Amino acid sequence: MHEEAKVQHLMTFIDSFDSPERIAIRRSLAEKRVDQRSKRLKKLDPDDIPTEFDDELDFCEDIGLLTARGYLNVHDVWNEFGQWIFYLYTDSHDYLESIQDSDYKNCRELEEKIRPIEISEGGGAYNNPSEQELVDYYMSAIAEGAGQPPSRSRRPTH
Repeated sequence: MHEEAKVQHLMTFIDSFDSPERIAIRRSLAEKRVDQRSKRLKKLDPDDIPTEFDDELDFCEDIGLLTARGYLNVHDVWNEFGQWIFYLYTDSHDYLESIQDSDYKNCRELEEKIRPIEISEGGGAYNNPSEQELVDYYMSAIAEGAGQPPSRSRRPTH
């Protein structure tokens, strides 16, 4: 029953992540982070970040908390949300460094827990995205808001 509950918790987060509200948050963040004309990231001021960063980090914090407490399987979280977590963490790094260590503690720890899985099973494809990869990711989020599929980038099953 415990394993079934983990799957149900995971499905709840997947449904929420794929919801129109969360898609709109990611699209709004993308629009604020990318200069669409030059296709470059805008400079991030850690003292004046887009509110959508906090929305995304709060969502990551919830996933991290439930993973830490054993309600979600860390491998499943990596499989379903790994790319998003690495990209969010990388782009918000300066902001995370500027705030208290206790803020978003579960999200930070989750990123650390899934990194070895990404390296060993994912070949490290997502764990250290370049600026161009962040731009491409955000551009896909902008397109996603226009009816494209969600950007969780779940791992293919073999």
